[in-house]
Amino acid sequence: MRGQQTSFRSFFIMLYFFACGVASAHTNEYLDTIDGDHGGQLRMSGAYHFELIANPGTLKIYVTDHGSQPIDTAGASADAMVVTDGKKTVVNLRAAGANTFEGVGEFTLNEQSAVHLKVTMPNGDAELATFTPLRKRDSKPAESGHHHHQ
Repeated sequence: MRGQQTSFRSFFIMLYFFACGVASAHTNEYLDTIDGDHGGQLRMSGAYHFELIANPGTLKIYVTDHGSQPIDTAGASADAMVVTDGKKTVVNLRAAGANTFEGVGEFTLNEQSAVHLKVTMPNGDAELATFTPLRKRDSKPAESGHHHHQ
């Protein structure tokens, strides 16, 4: 009987933490209304936030968790495909600093450009995110009750 009570207690504790995680999650549509800590566009995938700083010919990605804490990119790999006016350019990204990736390539950007990111973390999990870095975005946060990153 005591073992069954412990199992139920463990189950409810696990359920509580799961519910807390779901309650604090937000969508990429919400992230479109705010800038990242470095002024870039934010996306989330799995346990990560990715912030893209895109300029013609260069990409920089910052990696954090959902609490805005930096995630080390050592041992991780990443690449991006930039699509502008139907032209696709693959950019190999290299770990560059504690929580960043950087890469260069022959590409231009406009409001319709898309950047498709793939990051493979050292644990083997691959995360995908798609950015539209120059698309016009709302300037105020969405009324969604989600938190705002400072």
